[in-house]
Amino acid sequence: MHWQPLQLNLPTTPIHDLIIHADDLVVATHGRSFWVLDDLSPLRQVTASIAAEDAHLFTPRTATRTRTGHLRRRRYAIGENPPDGAILYYYLKEKPKDPATLDLLDAQGKVIRHFTSEKKKTDEAPPEWERDEEMEHIPAEPSLNLFAWDLRYETPTKIPAAIYSNGTPIGPLVLPGKYQVRLTVDGKSSTAPLEVKLDPRVKASEEDLRKQFELMLKLRDRQDEMNKTILAIRDLRTQLQGLERRVAGRDNAKAVASASSDLRKKISTIEEELIQVNAKASEDEANYPTKLNSKLGYLGQAVDSADAAPTAAEYAVFAELDRQLEAQLVKWREVLSKDLPALNDAMQKNSVPLIAPTAPKAN
Repeated sequence: MHWQPLQLNLPTTPIHDLIIHADDLVVATHGRSFWVLDDLSPLRQVTASIAAEDAHLFTPRTATRTRTGHLRRRRYAIGENPPDGAILYYYLKEKPKDPATLDLLDAQGKVIRHFTSEKKKTDEAPPEWERDEEMEHIPAEPSLNLFAWDLRYETPTKIPAAIYSNGTPIGPLVLPGKYQVRLTVDGKSSTAPLEVKLDPRVKASEEDLRKQFELMLKLRDRQDEMNKTILAIRDLRTQLQGLERRVAGRDNAKAVASASSDLRKKISTIEEELIQVNAKASEDEANYPTKLNSKLGYLGQAVDSADAAPTAAEYAVFAELDRQLEAQLVKWREVLSKDLPALNDAMQKNSVPLIAPTAPKAN
């Protein structure tokens, strides 16, 4: 037997009792309260050979599918709760040369969530909203790394600085079952199984949970399509504005400039039905009409609010919002199939470089 110290932040104090509870080590000190080491699974798997590996993914313990997050009242002297979701541990011998990635896969091997250690400069939310940066990327330090997956599928494509009146769009919460974790470091991948079990307090049937999951997935996919359209509209408008500046004053391009201006107004009208373009802060949602992005976001929050099958009203609201969204998407597809080719044809005749909307980048 070989003993090694594991002090961490445990004070130097007499220990009167130890107990393992739910795979956590609970230590009773003398006069220094309780000390808890969350999740012993990495310690149980560690061997001397792991230190020689470039990267090692530990098999995570079973995760419990819950909805309620822990409150973090930092103003009070209370203990810090462990993160929610699936706790994933991996060891890195050195800092990777390229960004490390962590993928979550379903039982069929399909990637349902993707994370990277690359820290991207984003403008996803206005300054008034606090974002949890730890959820945006995984750590990749030369040590034991911990990352908490919130047990949700990929979120819809994000709109920079978008305002939502009642919660931002989210991905569906996973159903109980078998999943996989895949860690890729400098081109080498390793996988580990992950089981997600149902919160024992939940009495909803498997069928009800699946109905809820399927509606949430439809909401996610439709919001993703809508948001990609908004980004494409904004990109095309920028190109049209640039075109109009380039051809300004050219007598042989007046028709091109006029067609560009008309198309710019047309796509702006579509955008204004999808998102409230005048909203710059959350209070603006009370000053201007709520648009489809906020309505779909609010519906998603309502459907996801409890472990239960969607109500008849929620299905009806989704059908109506989906109809409204499709009406705008039809107009956008018409722009791509008719208006833009017609403009490009006129530009080609006048030797003006062609334009096309840029495909949005993945999250």
